[in-house]
Formats: sequence, C-alpha cells, structure tokens
Amino acid sequence: MLMALHLMLVLFFCLFSFCLHGVLPTIVAIEGMAGAGKTTSLLQLVSLWKEKVVMLSELSPEPNSKWQNDSTDVQGDIYHQMWMNRFAILEQLGDEEACFLLDRSYITNLAFAYAFDKLTDREDYYSKHRALLERDRDINTDFDLVIVLDGTPDICLERRHRMNDEIPWPGEELKFLYAYREFYQNELPKLRQANVLYLNTDALTQEETLSFFKQAITPYLSNGHFEVLNVSEDDKKKLLAFGEKNRLGTVHSQPVYVLGYPTLYFRKHSVQLDEKGDLHLFNNRRLETIVLFRHSHMPIK
Repeated sequence: MLMALHLMLVLFFCLFSFCLHGVLPTIVAIEGMAGAGKTTSLLQLVSLWKEKVVMLSELSPEPNSKWQNDSTDVQGDIYHQMWMNRFAILEQLGDEEACFLLDRSYITNLAFAYAFDKLTDREDYYSKHRALLERDRDINTDFDLVIVLDGTPDICLERRHRMNDEIPWPGEELKFLYAYREFYQNELPKLRQANVLYLNTDALTQEETLSFFKQAITPYLSNGHFEVLNVSEDDKKKLLAFGEKNRLGTVHSQPVYVLGYPTLYFRKHSVQLDEKGDLHLFNNRRLETIVLFRHSHMPIK
C-alpha cells in the first residue's frame, strides 16, 4: 500500500513538474539542411564521446505510425506537442552531466512551416507555429548552442539520393528546399540572437565536417568523470536485430550506454535495452520512463 502511494506521488510530481519550466541540462541543437551531413556526424560523435553525450534522434513518425498519413496541419500540431513534451522531460534531467545533442529541435518545425507557406502560397502556417512556440518556449534560453549545417539544396538533395534516403513530400520540391534554407539564413537570426554557428558543407569532406563539430561542441562537454561501459555482443545483436526488424536502416553508431542503458543509434531512430532486457525505441516515451524510474527509486525522506 505504501509503495503504491509512493508511486502515485512520484507520478504526480513528474506530471506537475512537466507543466513548469525547470532547469535544462546542457543542450546543443543540430539544425539545417537535410543532406548536409548532420546525422552522419552525430553518429560518429556518439561513437567517439560515448557517455559524455546523450544524442536524441530527430522526432520522426515511428514504424507503422498512423499519423504520418494525416494532413500537414494535423502533423504540425502533433510535432509541436511532441517537441514540447521532449523539453518538459529534459527539464527533469537537468542534473545530468552529459551534454545532450539534439538531432533537430522545434526550430525544425518553424523551418518547415516557413517553407510550406512559401511552397503553397499560404500565409498562416508559419505565423501559427511561431506564435505557439513563443507561447510555450524561449528559443534564446532553451539551447546552449545551435549549429546550423547549410548547403545548396540541389547538392543536399543529390546526397540524399545517393544514400537512398526515403524523402516524403515536399522534401524533393526545390521551391520548398530553397525556402527552408531561407528560414535558417534570414528568419532564425531574428528569433535567436546568440550562440548560433553556421557551416556550409557543399565543398567539405565528412572528416572536415566532423572536425568542425568536435571543435564547436567540446567546450560544452562536462569535465566530470564518466565511466565508460562496453555493450556486450549479445546486447549488440539484440539491438541490431530490432533495427533490422523495424527497417531502421543499416547506418548506425557503435552501441553505447545512454543514461545507463545499452543504446544503438540509427539515422532516423534509436533503440535501447531496459533493465529487464526488453527493447524500446529511444523516444519521448522511453525518456519519460527513465525519469519516472529514477524518481521512483529516490530515497523517501
């Protein structure tokens, strides 16, 4: 009875805390053009820095998600809420020493809305999502650093074709892509005044792009001691098998421990083993479970 009451109090505390703006951990958001080398570099950094960083894969429809077939307006609202949920959860991880690397953030929602208006000759979609964001978050305080990878849309699109990326509409429309780029070049500086770095990768090798990331992010890494744990071969096989079953692709990071659990990052999603050996997509739901588990194991004073 006491344990059940304790769990109820923990759940109430977490849900109540999600409604408030708390202290965020160190957050570096990686934004910009699809095909500019963003995710490829992040997968390499995860393998290099291991426990020093927590990468959060971009919010994408999960395998067999029904809402990916909804209208653009409905999807936009869902994405906005998912991003708000993610930051609410991150506020419960404010004491984490690891640096959180976000493969895209709610800034992407604004970039999409801006470009969608330009493509469809609408004038309300961007203004709606900008108003929602200004109501719910503060773009100038949520991030310690924002890195924008820039690239000529034609070049970035060609790179995606070479990688056999699945590109949903309107991701191949050049009018959309040029407007998308315009958002980062002209609109983002109006919204966030400091700590935004831009890098054009048109003529860079992947090694040069990675070197830029390492130099830019290193100052934000904690100097604390991080115990590096090696993921067992059996756990690695389980993570890879889950990725193959759910068609997450063949490109992935090395398996690493993230927030205490074996994790494998793919290009669009990431997979994690829990303490019971069950497999999960490492998404908002999984993050929230980790937070609840931590709070439920806090000593009762």
